Amino acid sequence: MNPPVLESGPATTSAASARANAAGANAAGTNATGTDAAGANAAGNNAAEAKSTLSNTTYPTLEAALTAANLTTLAAAVQAAGLPVNATENVTILAPTNKAFTQRLQKDLQMTPQQLLQNKTLLVEVLSYHIIPGVVRSSQLTDRQTVPTALAGAKPLVVRFDRTNADGSRRRVPQIEFKGATDKAEVRTADLLVGNVAVVHVVNDVLLPAGVGKSGKTTSG
Repeated sequence: MNPPVLESGPATTSAASARANAAGANAAGTNATGTDAAGANAAGNNAAEAKSTLSNTTYPTLEAALTAANLTTLAAAVQAAGLPVNATENVTILAPTNKAFTQRLQKDLQMTPQQLLQNKTLLVEVLSYHIIPGVVRSSQLTDRQTVPTALAGAKPLVVRFDRTNADGSRRRVPQIEFKGATDKAEVRTADLLVGNVAVVHVVNDVLLPAGVGKSGKTTSG
């Protein structure tokens, strides 16, 4: 089944400076403090701002959205699959990062992204599993919600809200995850709008359909 498609200062010797230098030496090898912590916070803020900019922008085509998010592997996959270029479908795309493609394909299929692009049957199957009919923004998702995919015969994906940080503390904003047949993908950047009718969520993993990879299915091109 063909999936719904989208278009794609100088040193000083004062006592105060000596004390400052000693404090800096004591901090080395331990947790970053002072300027280092401020720098880390600034970097985090810049990253958050970049994600916010992506999320708040409407792109004319899928290709433009993927380029802005640096999703070059997915962009190449859409082209290799021969999907028509248009922005008229009401769909939601789960868009894996370049790193996600490399790691998941190597781990479960023992292949590179380039090899996947050459296997059109498998490529279309994997891409279809990342397409959700209808526009579903992150604000419309709920915990344990099921969402269908464009892959014929596949069971729906399950939405999960992870509300706990690694240290056990409670998240103020839950981490949205999509659970597939064999793995799950976290939403890293949500709500990239494409045209007037589509939305893209950038995710950190590639979802493989049942029977692909861990279940041992082989699909010839």
